[in-house]
Amino acid sequence: MKEITVFEMEQVSGAGLIEMLNGTQGVIEGIVDTVLGGILSTAATAAWGSVIGGYYGGAAGGGMLGFGVIGTGVSFFAGLILGAAVGALNGIYHGMSAANNIFEIMLSDFTSGSWVA
Repeated sequence: MKEITVFEMEQVSGAGLIEMLNGTQGVIEGIVDTVLGGILSTAATAAWGSVIGGYYGGAAGGGMLGFGVIGTGVSFFAGLILGAAVGALNGIYHGMSAANNIFEIMLSDFTSGSWVA
């Protein structure tokens, strides 16, 4: 029996739909990993998309009619929806490890203040 190195173990763990379809992960483990990865990735990227959309989508000033506020709101919800959709697809396809990586990047960006860069 072949011993697995740490690098190979990192590549195998936390798969998703792709690993379940090609047979390298069991069906039950693959379903659990796919569902959890989709949920975590959806939540993380929806939050990320909404903040980025709201920040960059607002018009400067907005004038007397306040169009900047409307633009910020529209961009917030567009970022929320698009972020959730992309996150769900990524989490389902790549599994929990990819979703956890996205969540850690988002958390690091939010806490360091670099999410607007």
